[in-house]
Amino acid sequence: MISPIIKESTDLSENELRELNALSRIVNPKNPENHVQINHINKTNPTFYLFKNEEKLLAYQAFTLFKRLTPFEKKEISIIYINASYKNTNSDTLVKDYAKKSNLHFIKQNLGYFWFFKKFLVIFITDNPKLLNRVSKAFYVHAPSYKAKTTRTLQTFCEQFISENLRMEDASVSENLVISQPYHSQCRINNYWDSMYKASDKAQNDFFYREKIILKKENDILLSGKGILFIGFYSFSNLIKTIYKQIIKPKQN
Repeated sequence: MISPIIKESTDLSENELRELNALSRIVNPKNPENHVQINHINKTNPTFYLFKNEEKLLAYQAFTLFKRLTPFEKKEISIIYINASYKNTNSDTLVKDYAKKSNLHFIKQNLGYFWFFKKFLVIFITDNPKLLNRVSKAFYVHAPSYKAKTTRTLQTFCEQFISENLRMEDASVSENLVISQPYHSQCRINNYWDSMYKASDKAQNDFFYREKIILKKENDILLSGKGILFIGFYSFSNLIKTIYKQIIKPKQN
C-alpha cells in the first residue's frame, strides 16, 4: 500500500493541482477544469492526502476540520468534513484502502491518539448509494436513512452548516438531506453503475432514484448533479452498540 503525501492547500504545486483536477474529471467529466480550486480550496481550504506511484497521482482525499454546536450534544464537538475522495479505478491494487488509511490518520492528527473516546461528526456529500450503504453501517447514529424521516432540527443544522461552513450559499437542503444547486449538470454512468454505484441493498438504490439523485432515462443511468449530505455521529458508546448490532447480535441469531 502506498503511503500518502499530506499537503495543505497552499502547498500544492501547479502540477499537483492539474493532476487533482484531471482525476476529478475522470470520475465525473462534468466537473469543471478547476473543480478542486473553486469547489474545495476556495471554500474550505482542506488538507489533501495524495497517493502517488512514481510521481503519478492515483488517488486523493481531502479533509477540513470544523467545530460547532450540533443537535447531538449540548457543547461544541469536532466535525470532520470529507471534501472529496477520488480514485483511479485502474489502481485498486496499489490504493485499495486509501480512504480508510487517510481517514484514520486525519482523525488521529486532529483528535489525538485517544480519539475513540471522543465524540465527533463525520460529514460528506455523495451521489453514490453503494458508498452510503457501506458507511451507514459504521455509525449507530446517522442520517439520512430511507428507514426513517430526518428531524426538522437536523435539517436546520445542515442548512446552516452548508451555508456557513461549506460556503454553499445558493444550495438548498430537503427533508432527506438532498442538496440541490441551481447550476448542477447530469453525468452518464452506465459503464460504472454495477461496479461503483449500485448498492447491494435495493432499497438504498430506490431511495436515490426516488430523491432524483440518480436518474433513469431510456437506456441511460445518470447522476442528476444532486447529492446527499451524510452525517455520522461517533461516540464510544455508539461504537459498542454498532459492534453489538453488526457482529455479536447476528452470531446470537
